[in-house]
Amino acid sequence: MEDQPLNQVPHSLDVETREPVVNGALCYAFGILVPLLYLSSTKLRRSSAFLRFHCCQCLVLFCVWIPLNFVRVRTVQPVLTLLSLLCLVAWVTAMVKAGRGKMFRIPGIGALAERLADW
Repeated sequence: MEDQPLNQVPHSLDVETREPVVNGALCYAFGILVPLLYLSSTKLRRSSAFLRFHCCQCLVLFCVWIPLNFVRVRTVQPVLTLLSLLCLVAWVTAMVKAGRGKMFRIPGIGALAERLADW
């Protein structure tokens, strides 16, 4: 394989490669750390709409899920437990779908994440 000039070398995070798919799944696996690092990098943020969407969706999901675990009101505890379990199922499903290269939108959260990813 001959060497290509630097400006013609395909970017390693192009949508056609497998790397964004793996990184999309890793966004969910490591909570909010990886999405924050990815979105704070200007170069990476511009490279893949797939990764940008999954990072935003992961952050929105955790912003909903984490406070549910700290609210301790006895009268609504069963509802909060059910919502927390739904967040867990959504998290696992989104991680698996991102690992398979799918743009899975979590109901209620996906639309907001899509708007955030377009900035």
